[in-house]
Amino acid sequence: MKAQEVYRIDPRSRDDLLKEIAERAASYTPEWLFDPNDPDIGSIIALLFADQTLGSIERLNRVIGKYRTEFVNMMNIGMQPASPAGGIAVFELIHDIIPEAYVPSGTKLLAYNEDTAENVVFETQASLHVTNSMLRDILAVSGSFGKIIPYANDDAPEAAAEIPLFDFSGEGIEQNALMLYHENAFDVQPGTSILIQAMSPDGESLAERLADPGRFCFRYQGADGLAEFSQVWAQDGAVALRCDGPVGHIPAPDGTPCGLIRIDAAGRVADSLDIADVRLSSFADDVPPAFVGHNDSDLPKEAFMPFGETASLFDDCYIGCDPVFVHAGASVTLRFFIEYKDKFVTFAQDEVDKTLKVVKLKPRRIVFDAANTCVERVSIEYFNGSGWRRIEMDDAWGSLFDGACAGDVAIPFACPPDWEPVDAGPYTGRCLRLRVEQADNCYLQPCLHHMPLIRGLSVSYSYHEGRQQPRYVRRVSGTEEMDCTPALRRSEAFTAFRPIDCPQNSLFLGFDNKTPGASMSLFFKIQEKNYSSDASLRFEYSSHKGFVPMRVSDGTAGLSRSGLVMFMPGEDFREADVCGVSRHWIRIVDADGIFDNPDCYHPVIESILPHAAPIHNVYTMNEELFYVDTAAPHMSFALSGDNILSADVFVNERNLPAASIEKLIAEEPERVRVEYDRRGAVSEFYVRWDEAENFDRSLPGDRHYRIDRLANTIHFGDGIGVRIPAAYADPSFSVRIRRCDGSAGNLPEGTVRELMDRILYIGDIRNPIPTSGGSDMESVNLAIERGADVLNSQNRLVSERDFVRETLTFSHMVSRARCVVGVNAMGKEDRSAVSIVVLMRDYAAGPYSFENIHDRLKDRLLARCEATLTADQFHITEPMFVHLDVDVWADTDDVRHRFEIAARMREEIAANLEPLPAPGDGDDAPGGGWQIGEAPTVSQIDILLHGIRREAVIRRFAVTARYIDSDGEHACELAALRVSPFMVCVSGQHRVHFLSNGVS
Repeated sequence: MKAQEVYRIDPRSRDDLLKEIAERAASYTPEWLFDPNDPDIGSIIALLFADQTLGSIERLNRVIGKYRTEFVNMMNIGMQPASPAGGIAVFELIHDIIPEAYVPSGTKLLAYNEDTAENVVFETQASLHVTNSMLRDILAVSGSFGKIIPYANDDAPEAAAEIPLFDFSGEGIEQNALMLYHENAFDVQPGTSILIQAMSPDGESLAERLADPGRFCFRYQGADGLAEFSQVWAQDGAVALRCDGPVGHIPAPDGTPCGLIRIDAAGRVADSLDIADVRLSSFADDVPPAFVGHNDSDLPKEAFMPFGETASLFDDCYIGCDPVFVHAGASVTLRFFIEYKDKFVTFAQDEVDKTLKVVKLKPRRIVFDAANTCVERVSIEYFNGSGWRRIEMDDAWGSLFDGACAGDVAIPFACPPDWEPVDAGPYTGRCLRLRVEQADNCYLQPCLHHMPLIRGLSVSYSYHEGRQQPRYVRRVSGTEEMDCTPALRRSEAFTAFRPIDCPQNSLFLGFDNKTPGASMSLFFKIQEKNYSSDASLRFEYSSHKGFVPMRVSDGTAGLSRSGLVMFMPGEDFREADVCGVSRHWIRIVDADGIFDNPDCYHPVIESILPHAAPIHNVYTMNEELFYVDTAAPHMSFALSGDNILSADVFVNERNLPAASIEKLIAEEPERVRVEYDRRGAVSEFYVRWDEAENFDRSLPGDRHYRIDRLANTIHFGDGIGVRIPAAYADPSFSVRIRRCDGSAGNLPEGTVRELMDRILYIGDIRNPIPTSGGSDMESVNLAIERGADVLNSQNRLVSERDFVRETLTFSHMVSRARCVVGVNAMGKEDRSAVSIVVLMRDYAAGPYSFENIHDRLKDRLLARCEATLTADQFHITEPMFVHLDVDVWADTDDVRHRFEIAARMREEIAANLEPLPAPGDGDDAPGGGWQIGEAPTVSQIDILLHGIRREAVIRRFAVTARYIDSDGEHACELAALRVSPFMVCVSGQHRVHFLSNGVS
């Protein structure tokens, strides 16, 4: 409700007056009928009287307001000027022409307002060096989490549209691994085991530590890439590994095909692990042969007679087991159980008959003496590519099958290094050949052949006696790869695993060129989530000494909101290598480890734009000269501009005594403009005067003037209580106005695109966020309210109510305010803290309008505060927005218009929960919704819903409250919401569900 409507002496309306006339007429003159709808002459006179009386009542009701206005006018309070819109402009050079261009402060930029069809002028608020240095790489690195996450690089500069600050929950590219290469030590088959013996610099075995699956993971190069071992355990001071799949080869660094074992850290590496020596071996127990053959025929591998049922010289038995025989230098053992089977070989009956015929005698029985034979000696051989050679072993094994040895047998030998595959019947591979060299009587008949039978043949091998070093050892730490082979060959210790060389959470910004001796500015566009941060960030730059801290101007409140970060690296700004990338790096560090808590809220960076400068909708007009014919009290002059923000007024004071002129030049050179003639004498002398809100506190010597921003005029005093300009033939004073376009300067992003001033080599210009915070000149009603507040507080801020009043009258864009004592901006208890919670009218468009007034409002409140408050104890903050999501279940008979009904219901729910003034109430009307620090109850929401106009019957509803604080994003039922003094409830997402037979 507006101020003049509050104080009504007579509340009667025209209808009230007509009703009272009718009642009096019926009482005093019952014979006359007063009829305002069909009036006679008497009724017309009564209607005229009613209208005259209503006019008098209206004038009477304005008396209190007029008295109030006049009372305020006694204090000479003028209306506050319009506020300029502000924003950010990003500049880019025309590429490949020059390395940099200078954009001075006050450079004019041009935008077009489509609503007003007029151009809007903006000026830069800071000088800027626009260079060809581009942001090429963005890396998030954390030793705390052991992660490296790239967000942009030369190959993919737009790879990441969003960067969650210090959020390391996603997958990174970091690696912490040790890779071991060898030509054949890893050539194992399923069921075969590999041994890795790693020793610390102190000579201790690292097997137990490496075999811990919680710390390390072992993989091998399989046929289709890396595969995990099926078993990993510590055995005899080494790590034993067993695989179930086929083994593959990849080129080693020198191109040699090798097997690979990769040892990866299972998680974050907290401590370095140093290794002095690595030895490799493999072993296999009870590997069945791949092939057993006698001469050119296959034999069953479970039980077989290696030389058949009868002995013959130069019979061959082939035992193929390439998975074992491939391990050159290994100790190989053949194991089997041997027994013997007799075979009696004699003449056939037809051969006996032939013998008797020759003798020509009467048949009689002939008795032959039977011979005995066995495999008395064999040779054990391998194929070396050109022929068969004996395997070096004890000669006693050559008589193994002479019948004297039976039972379990184990034949050990060293695997030859030149063993090559050979074709043995259907089998191709490395084979042992057992050849019969001696079998006496084997061709005699009759003869008893004592032949070996082998059961349970298996082959084992190990390198227990000859472990080998890897051919190559390479380490991957983070993204850097290092060859550790030279250190291994020199028997020097090397670091196999180490923590990421960045213990704190860090965001690295890599630039391709150094900014040559100039300040840098980065605009961080943050996804707006109404989040206040107490994180302490440290900014550093890369130098030849490492990363060096630097001072910055942080307009982002710890990257919790969009804004500019301005800084100047030192002259020692150098390229450095970070994760294998050489750039000029800026590092942002989570100094206090706030984000070590993975559950905390992580602000999301939407973009990082270099070469950005703050701009505001301020236009500095050309200087105007004013002449005074005759100096007189209370002079006023019309100014050419409107929406005046400020003015530089220089008054001609060349009639001052020479001593006073010299004193002003010496003590306040910034306040004077001096011109000298050829003789060096002062020919022109102007002094800058100061603007005052009124002249009540001015002293006779003060140089003051007042600007009436409603009439766009400048006023001077009476010449007695305050100075006035003197009359000269030359200009008496000059005025340079700075003006703005008020709310017309609030423009969407991308509309500030042109330079008014000519600056060479500047290419693209744009505003990445909307310009905001612009407001028109203070209304009369608000000025009166502010005057009443000044009278109430006597221009001093003492109570909470004083702070709220001053905040509400500071800017037309402020809708609501609340003063919270004893709690800081993060909601934490602090007895010395005073917090002002400010709700802006355009809060839904983002925090830009709030940020535009933040510093000015804080300075003003601190300047007028009577309490002893420091800037660190005084906080200005936006509310914590709690979004209320309403789900409604309803019935309706109008099935055809369910969508329209649901849309209307959602609109009405949103309108009732909106904290800003309802449409049509006017800018001076208080907002609807809920006050700061308050939340509705379920019962209030119930009343609200049942008061909505609808064509449906609400059966039930549910309200969910969503908000964000430093602990992350939260959602709960409305009844469970813990209300803080910084909260304000706003409309969220609403859904209407229609029921059919009680089912949604």
